[in-house]
Amino acid sequence: PIGVTQALNALSKWPERANCEKATDVLAGRLAEDNDLRQAMDGHHVAVLLNALSKCLGRPACHPAVLLLAERAGSAELPWQQFEMGELAMVANAMSRLLHLDEEQFQILGRAKLLAMAGHLELHRERFESASAQDIGMLFKALSSAQLHRQMRPLARSALERVAVLAQDDGLRETSLEGLGSLCMGFLPLIRSPELTSRHRGHALRVFNTLQPIIERKIDLYLTGGVPPSSTDLEQYATRCPALTFFQVLKAYSMVSRQCKPRHIEGSRQEIRQRREELGKWVDRTLERTREAIEEDLGEMSWNLIAQIEAGD
Repeated sequence: PIGVTQALNALSKWPERANCEKATDVLAGRLAEDNDLRQAMDGHHVAVLLNALSKCLGRPACHPAVLLLAERAGSAELPWQQFEMGELAMVANAMSRLLHLDEEQFQILGRAKLLAMAGHLELHRERFESASAQDIGMLFKALSSAQLHRQMRPLARSALERVAVLAQDDGLRETSLEGLGSLCMGFLPLIRSPELTSRHRGHALRVFNTLQPIIERKIDLYLTGGVPPSSTDLEQYATRCPALTFFQVLKAYSMVSRQCKPRHIEGSRQEIRQRREELGKWVDRTLERTREAIEEDLGEMSWNLIAQIEAGD
């Protein structure tokens, strides 16, 4: 299991290369045919393989292996308790990708697994105490993409509290800019969805407020390619898709700034108005600073993205 897992994980890093695609198809075929091999796999193997193969869903040769592995995840033979939080996040990310396929059986399976995972976490909310900010971002982004807002409701408080603790501990130095972009998208329904706002909006806005200077620092590091001048500690600030990450951050904070109202957050009217104006200016300034990176990453598609941000959409 270890050899197949490591090989497919490595091959998934180069999905566009013909020789890598061929090798991936061969290994995926072996996974689908060899029941004993699948049965020998633990939660880590299944999570890594699903994450790798879900990047190759455009090729039908990978579909049988994905279906069989997804069915195994969270089953009686391999219950969710046997997955670490990071592994649950990987499975959630893979299941959310199934929702974008045309085949109904993939959509049904992906949604069912996300529902089951959310149900497990609702019963074991203490598991968030071992989650990283990136894990929480991937998990909530997957639940959000499946429109499982009601299932997010009992999980939100534990997730928000964990992120706040991590931010206070080390300023999320080990969380990449890409991870924070996912976290912004994962938490966005907490301030926007009618099923979530009444219970979680105030708490989520406070956490977004805590995250903003951390995100600003990481964007500064990404754009300058430098290291923190006041620290010898290494800080993660990478992103594989700058345009997507910047869009996620800017979209989230455009919404946060509009939600800065007396009925949602504590403070005097003057303080709240000042905070709303500061956030709005920061979004505008950050858009200008990241515009070049967005245009380089997306080319002509960037104009639509930038227009959405400028319109506050």
